[in-house]
Amino acid sequence: MADSPPCDDDFVGKWQIFLDREHVDEAWAKVVALVLAGELGPSAKVSTARQNRNGIGGPNKHVMVVYAKDWRDLPDLRRILRRLREVGLGQRWVHFKRDRETLTGAYTVRGRMGVSVWNAPPGVDEITTKWVTGTRLTVTDENEAVVVDAITSKDAPPPFCGRDEPVRHCYWNALPYPPPPPWVGLSQIAQRLSLPYETVLEWAAYGDDFPSPGQVPDYGSNSGEWWQWPIVERWARERGLL
Repeated sequence: MADSPPCDDDFVGKWQIFLDREHVDEAWAKVVALVLAGELGPSAKVSTARQNRNGIGGPNKHVMVVYAKDWRDLPDLRRILRRLREVGLGQRWVHFKRDRETLTGAYTVRGRMGVSVWNAPPGVDEITTKWVTGTRLTVTDENEAVVVDAITSKDAPPPFCGRDEPVRHCYWNALPYPPPPPWVGLSQIAQRLSLPYETVLEWAAYGDDFPSPGQVPDYGSNSGEWWQWPIVERWARERGLL
């Protein structure tokens, strides 16, 4: 961890980079060096080989997260993103997720808006969001303050939390993992289609015709987002993916 002031749980977030196991050690060494040199955010971490129920893309996938102090500070987020890409990391879509969502148990794509507040297309430091209009909006110097204000105004205490209770003390109801057939998550869809998890994630978050997720019966409204496999399977066959 770099020598930085403590971060506020309500504002901290992280860029997420998904990696194959064969590349994770080299990538992690680069990030450690940059964090210690003060060239990224206050800290970073990487998933290990230990199985994680929130893991994505199968047993040989890792996620590396690079923290930023404040999700609202777009210039700092662009600086971190730009430095990561200068050393060859995060060349595909990169997603920025607030700790607010992570600490309430939100790990999957939430409908068309997605669970990540910011998203960066491949190869540039452009930042987009779907949290304002429901469609992809590029955040610029001119509209940055308005966009941040719009997102902040929609923030509310997580489910089952008192309005004065810290976000970090609140959790969503846990859904048995995985849910019963025919419900599947994005990792299972990727495995059944023999495609990279990142590809399916991009379809779910940005695709105009990818099947919509649904609510698993009898598990309540806080069960997360899941898909019915027969619907996804039909969609895939129509496009020659199966």
